[in-house]
Amino acid sequence: ASEQKNPLELVELPDDFTGNYNPTNVDEFKALAHTIFSDTRKFGNLPRGKRNTDYAVVSICTGMDLCDLVIPNHIQYTSKHGYDYLLATNNADGVPPKVLKYLLLAWALDRGYGWVLMLDADAVFTNVDITLSSLIAGLRPTEETSLIVTRGGDWKQFHPINNGVFLIRRNYWSLRHCYEIFTARWAYTRFLMRSLIDQPLQASLLVARGDILWPPQEEEERNRRVLIAKKRTLNSFRRGGTLQKQDEIEGGSWERGDFIAHFATKNKYSLLVNLLEEENLTSELPAVEKRFPFPLPAPGERLANNAGRCWCSNTTTSCVPSFHVVGVHKAGTKSIMRYLAGHPGLAGHSFIEDPARWLTEVHLTSEAKTCDKIRAKSKKKGLPAVVGMKSKRSVSTCSFEDYALLYGSVLETQSNDEGMCGTPDSQVSTLLSSRDPPKVLFDELNIWAHTFNRIRGLQLPDVLQRLQPSANLLITVREPVDVVYSAYNHFAPSVLQVKTSPEHFDLFIRSLVSAWTTHNCDATNYRTCLPAELEAPGFWLARAMYSKYLAAWLEHFGCSRVHLFDVSVDPKQEVRRLYDFIGLPNDDAADRVTRSNYILLEQSTAASENNTVDRGLNAQQRNNSTTQTRSSGKQRANSMNKNTYAPMLEPTRKFLRDFFIPYNREVCDLIDQYPCVEVPLFRRQCSSGVKRIAVDSQITADENDQVSVSISDDSSQPSALEEVPYEMTSNEVNLLV
Repeated sequence: ASEQKNPLELVELPDDFTGNYNPTNVDEFKALAHTIFSDTRKFGNLPRGKRNTDYAVVSICTGMDLCDLVIPNHIQYTSKHGYDYLLATNNADGVPPKVLKYLLLAWALDRGYGWVLMLDADAVFTNVDITLSSLIAGLRPTEETSLIVTRGGDWKQFHPINNGVFLIRRNYWSLRHCYEIFTARWAYTRFLMRSLIDQPLQASLLVARGDILWPPQEEEERNRRVLIAKKRTLNSFRRGGTLQKQDEIEGGSWERGDFIAHFATKNKYSLLVNLLEEENLTSELPAVEKRFPFPLPAPGERLANNAGRCWCSNTTTSCVPSFHVVGVHKAGTKSIMRYLAGHPGLAGHSFIEDPARWLTEVHLTSEAKTCDKIRAKSKKKGLPAVVGMKSKRSVSTCSFEDYALLYGSVLETQSNDEGMCGTPDSQVSTLLSSRDPPKVLFDELNIWAHTFNRIRGLQLPDVLQRLQPSANLLITVREPVDVVYSAYNHFAPSVLQVKTSPEHFDLFIRSLVSAWTTHNCDATNYRTCLPAELEAPGFWLARAMYSKYLAAWLEHFGCSRVHLFDVSVDPKQEVRRLYDFIGLPNDDAADRVTRSNYILLEQSTAASENNTVDRGLNAQQRNNSTTQTRSSGKQRANSMNKNTYAPMLEPTRKFLRDFFIPYNREVCDLIDQYPCVEVPLFRRQCSSGVKRIAVDSQITADENDQVSVSISDDSSQPSALEEVPYEMTSNEVNLLV
């Protein structure tokens, strides 16, 4: 292997990697399978007595809410064709769930089935008319073919097979193959991934025995014992984001008419619900209020743990904040959090932002495992399970219950009332009481990026509104150009692995805008339309395209429960307006918090053809800015934004302002429907006569290796885009891409 193009390195696995059992041969392995599955009722839907057919479908679904969606689908398919369905819904002591399936396969093969289809719990049948016999016949296996499998994602580098869906034939080779996986103590490091256990073992054994080639040459591969078929024949992927783009490139993305859809990714439940709705299979879906791992009221029911309420469970206090700062990150969220913390009638963590993955369903496998460990220790003590993150301001609550416990402890601490819930009472139910807290609670939910996510059939704003009908949303807005530059300076060192500078920003942002316009991206689709390496920077642009985000939140909460905080104007007046919206007017507090932490986030603007006037700077600053080659940048005199960076180049600012013109125009249209959107920033943009322009960037290199970017405009009016000289070497272009 070391002599090959992609060398493989072996690593020894822990003794208990595949469980506590260690059969020494195939016969002992079969005996173990029969011992464990002897009580068929213990494990779920395992048939007793003789088999009914030559084909069986095997699956394991334990401890997942996904089971309620996939099991009826599996039953429908197997019942239609008279196949046995071997389903295990409970774990076996001493056997990891991901290797339990090889024991179950051995048990099934020993029952006499000629072919067994192994189906992971995150895979469903989408074309029930395809029979296993016709599928196998179409693949043309030889008499020695024992395993039919497909490639995984990025199969040329990491996943030569995907073992979430495969066919295995009854013979000694197959039983020995399952036995060797179950007792494996070595694997190739290249195949080991974060949460994968069984697939790296199976791939390593197939490569080591020469049953499949490494490195792989073609998607389809035929060897003596193993047949690797095209993905969509047997195992189409239905995923999102970067994985979806990869699947489309590799020809493995699910399409209507495919046999099986495999959701080998995170947020499986949501993606499966989306597919069932697309295919008009909504009768298989549970009611909305039963889909979520947190309480949603049924129609007409009142939710006791709504926003702005507290309740007791034994001696612990749980609370849900009334006001949520939901965005826009890099548009003044730190500022508004400090202003809220400065009001004597408000309580909250002013330096904690929570991604609330339990709400957005953007789960990280490593974080989920950490949550399980923390919860096991903290639950007994009545403490919330919270995972610390890289940022000092960020923590991630593990569930709705942990989130409510966290803010119950915040309220007790800040109200000096640590005995709010008194002593335990064995006669009371979990919800002891529900009452208004002594202070109004606020928090920051870092969820703006997930606004358009469909979560178990609902868009995120719809989910939050159902969970907390009385919640109020606070949204900060800022000049879009400055949001992008702030995001670049904050994230680029880690995302792009570069040292930030105005010059690099100028080069990079033009490359990003070129990709954005070339692929017809917008705020709702940038994750799938941009190249994978530009997905994260794409949000630097998307987050400031306010109109679609605001429309989504306002549709469900309305102006009465949404407040826009404009950081581009005099903070004293904005803070007073903020306190009025909350229902706690306090001019003295507004004067105090703005005097000690005065923030002016609007950048100055040179005189331009658009006549966009920066009202946030005084006249002398505006006059000075017109004679500078760089814009004057942020004026900082506060403790919340400690990092400083060089001002943006003025040509870059003009370029970005023209890019944002059509998106700003959409906000102007939104004002007619939602008057609360008419804050000073948007009022200025709309009154300046913003117009739509189509931007078309072309990058060419001349004989001297100099690259020029031409930007055209379908408007007859002159544009700043056409006036900006822009040259860089092709090496620099390659580096940016």
